[in-house]
Parts: sequence; structure tokens; C-alpha cells
Amino acid sequence: MVAIVFKDEVLETNQETIKYTKQVNDIAELETRQTSFTSSFDLPKTPQITQAFEQLGIVGDTSQVPYLRNDVQLFDNGTPLIYKGWLNVIETNAKGYKCNLYDGIIDFFKAIDNKTFGDDIDLSEIDHSKDLTTIINSFTNENYRYIINDYGGKTHTDTLTSINIDYLVPSARVKYLWNKIFTTFGFEYEGDVFETADFDGLWLTYPKAPIQDGDDTLEDYAGLGDFNGNVFQTIDLIQGTLINNAVYVVPQTGSYKLTFYADKSFENPDGSIEYVPLPLIINNGALTIMSSPLTSNGINIQLNQGDTLNFPYVLNADDLGIEDILGSITVEKYAQQISFSEELKQLSISDFFKEILWRFSLTIFVDIDGKLIFKTFDERLQADVIDWSEKYLERTSERYVPKSYAQKNIFSQNYNDKEESFNNGNFTISNKNLKERFTIISSKIFSPDKTFESFVINSTHKEIFYQTPLWDKEVTENDDTQKVKYKELSSRFYLLRSETISKTTILASESLSLQQNVFSLPVARFFMTTFKDFVPKYYNNIKLMLEDFRMHKITLHLNYLDVLNLDFDKIYYFNQEANYYILNKLDYESNKDAKAEFIRIKYAEQ
Repeated sequence: MVAIVFKDEVLETNQETIKYTKQVNDIAELETRQTSFTSSFDLPKTPQITQAFEQLGIVGDTSQVPYLRNDVQLFDNGTPLIYKGWLNVIETNAKGYKCNLYDGIIDFFKAIDNKTFGDDIDLSEIDHSKDLTTIINSFTNENYRYIINDYGGKTHTDTLTSINIDYLVPSARVKYLWNKIFTTFGFEYEGDVFETADFDGLWLTYPKAPIQDGDDTLEDYAGLGDFNGNVFQTIDLIQGTLINNAVYVVPQTGSYKLTFYADKSFENPDGSIEYVPLPLIINNGALTIMSSPLTSNGINIQLNQGDTLNFPYVLNADDLGIEDILGSITVEKYAQQISFSEELKQLSISDFFKEILWRFSLTIFVDIDGKLIFKTFDERLQADVIDWSEKYLERTSERYVPKSYAQKNIFSQNYNDKEESFNNGNFTISNKNLKERFTIISSKIFSPDKTFESFVINSTHKEIFYQTPLWDKEVTENDDTQKVKYKELSSRFYLLRSETISKTTILASESLSLQQNVFSLPVARFFMTTFKDFVPKYYNNIKLMLEDFRMHKITLHLNYLDVLNLDFDKIYYFNQEANYYILNKLDYESNKDAKAEFIRIKYAEQ
């Protein structure tokens, strides 16, 4: 007899057997990752089971059981075949409750299903205000980084000697996002591939261009308020009398614009405007770092949290022969908000997770404690060998054509030009009975553009970048003059790598008239970022296996302990076949012979 334990109760069922299918990843279905399950079975509508299911199926019931994660265990002769499973109630019918059970990776997939970064995973620690200081500090940040690259915008200032930070975007480290998934949902994982440079060095770009202020004038910024992400704070200084020692404490480090606004009473007869000079002393602790009169043109400057802006005096209106002086000092912080929390919702957690599985040809195994163990296909071929010759009964069939494959098998990137395919990965199978071509994987990650551009770092050094467009350049001509406008793009994720180079260069913001020298900076690299690179490295052994494909269905004599200890992370050998195999799938039913699918591999013991 089998026993089903639900809510710490053994359900009253007369089931003698339940067909149980164990699998980890069907090699014939690369796009999906499978979980173990039972065939459907009926539970009688006894008072005990109906109560456990919260009166499900009874007139007026409000049961939520069909919609919840229902923990369950399945025992065969007292031994747990499913130690931590998922009970799925499909329907109520005349026979009772139609159900099935899931096992294996189901807990994890259900945990991340329909979940998003930002809403379900906290990324607030990498949300930030974009300014010159933040960009420079990010160069050594392990979670997010402004990687120097051509993103399709105005890469340099008008002088062409400074890198224009206004058109840089940040990238989040893939390893950081990956770890956040597991810590958030309470799963442990391991896998040697995650210690390799191929994985460790990947960065995922912010998917949209931050909005630029463009040609907005100072009038747009007047007064308190919020304009295009810029936050203002105003200090009223002049009310027709002398004010002494007005002090403003800088609330946070960043780029600031300080401007004096005056009333029209300053207008001269010729139409020009007369401004009252305001001495300004900027103190960092006890150190005076700048002393300057502040005028309506304003100044742009980097300030640190805790710095003070001291306005020691304002000229008396009588000194100028003006009856009334009205004006204010505006402290304007450049605070362009970068929200990974909001923008990474465009790539769901499930989609991001699958992108990593696809690139590294990963199979997921689950140990008895629920830890997820990831192995590449190459690692599966290096596993220990188990001799199951004594359990062999017969081979019932041999199949030569793998499902879901073609003569040419395509791993497709996403492209800005939908007709492109230059960074797709593919492998071919020499089997004329297969269809001509098939797209196995369709990625949501964009490919860099095909052409490369020269990018000036300084007067003696250039880099070569493949553009990853987040802006689109629009050129218009009017009266023999050209005007360039950069249109913001969105919903474009790219994978990059970051390499720090020791070069002196100038980072500048045209919108803030700020600049700073740096002596090292991270630049973009593009190797091992698209399927064109990943497929030859991580799928070659799959290709070799499929070239001479044999799927053997073999009947086995197994007991429940064999099933309990079944290990898909092993190579199986049968003396009767004189072959080595990967176990693809196994169907087990108590007191019956097991039926399994084995894929032959060309394997030699070391």
C-alpha cells in the first residue's frame, strides 16, 4: 500500500500503487526544466479528506486548497518516495478528488513563478542617484557599476577630450542578482560553474536610457519642486535688510548647482539685470575650499554630505540705492534617479533564471535537504558510473530521432534589428531525417550591434566597443546646419564584461558643467556574452551525443529503495548492452517492473 501524508495526517485512501515519474531535465527538451511527478489518482470524498481539504466541493465551500502550495509526503511500504512534495488538487468529481503530486525542483520554480525583481526581491541597495561622484565610486563596486561603453548617446563632450557621463548607464552584476534570488526565497545552491570567470564576470545592463534634461533653461528650475528628477531646496536670503551668516548643510554627497535668483526690480534701463554679489564660502569641516561671489549664472560643484555653504552677509539694499531687494539662493542637487528595483521588472525572475541555465547548459539536481545542485552537461559526463546490469530485464525500444531538434539548431539572441542573427549560437546534427532548422532557445537578452566603434579614452589611447544602444541618434538638417537629438530607448538588456584599465582620462557632465580626472576605469568587453560564444563551449558534447543518437527504453527490476536512492547525477552501465547511459526518465509503480529512458553516450572509463 502507498500512504499520503497531508497536514500531518495519513489520508484515508485505498490506493495500492501510484505511478511515479522521476526526472531532472529531459535532454530532448533544452528550453524547459522538468520536475518529478505522479500520474493523477482519485482520493475518496471521506469526512477526513473533505475536512483536510476545507470542505472542498461542498455547496458553499470557501476552500483555497486547489490554489495553495500543499506540502505532502508519499510513502511506499513505509519508505518515503516523495519526502517533500506538492499536492495538486485538479478537480472534484463523482469519484472524489482528482489529484497528482509534484516533487524535485517544483518548490523552487513555484517560489519564483510570477515574481519580479523590485516587487519580490529587494534591490534598493543598488538604487541610487546618478552623479559624477556615484559613477566614479561605482568603478570598484561589486554589485553595480558604470562600465565605460558606447550606449548610443553622446559619448564625449564637445571638445572630444572628455567622456560624457550623461550618456552612461549602470550594470548590475549577474552574480549579485543570482544570489539575491536564493537568499530571498530561502534556497541554498552549489555548482562549480558559479566559480568560473565565465559566470563571475557577467554584468547585466540597466534596460533603459535615463532621461536627459536637454535644452531646459534655468526658468524651468525656479522655486521649490521636482523637475525631470532634479530636487531643489531654496534659501530665502534677502528681504530688504542685511542678513548675516546664512548657513546650509549639504544633506548628501553629489553634484550641485548653486544659483542666485533676483526680482525684476534689478532691471537696468538698458534691459540688463543687475545682481547683488553674494560672497559664498564652502567649508568641508574646517577647511575653506572655495570663496566666490555667487551670480545668476550659477556654479556647478561636487559637494559632500556635511559640507556647509556659508553666506556670511548680503549687501544692504540702501547701499545700492534700491528700495527693495528680493531674491534667493537655490541649492539644486542633480539627482537623476536610477531604479533597478523598477526597471528590472521587465525581465522576470524566471526569465533571468532560465537565461543562466541556457547559457551554461545547466541541469538542476535537488538533494534530500532541498539544496539545488547545478551541473553543466560536461560535468554530468564526468560523473561516477553505476553498474545496473543485475537490474536489467530487457530493452523494449530504440529511437534514433531526438525530439525538438533539427539539422541546424539555433540559440537566438534578441536584436535591435530583428532581421539580424550574427550573434546567434547553433550546432548541426548530421541526420537527414530531421527538419532543416529549429530555434531551440529564444533569448530576451539583446545582442550588441554588429559594427564596432573607436572610443577615445585619452589622447594616446582608444578602445574598440560594440555599441549596445540605449539611445538612438536622430540627425535633422535645417538651413544647411545639422542638429543631433538623442532619443531614449527602453526594454533592452545586454550582457557585458568589465575590465579595469589603468588610463588617465577626464569624466565630465555637460549638463552640470562638471569634470574630474580619473586614473583607472572599467571598460566593456564582449567575449562570452552571447550564444555565439556559449554554445560551442557548453554544448559541444550534447551535439556529439545527438550526432549518433540512441534513446533506449529499458525495463528494470527495481524496489522502492532503488527508487528512493535514484541518482540522475550518475552514469549507468549495462553489461547486456555494453553501453554507458545518462538516465533521462524513470516510471515506477509499486510491485511492477520500472520503465526507464536511457540516452546512450560515448563514454570511456578513466
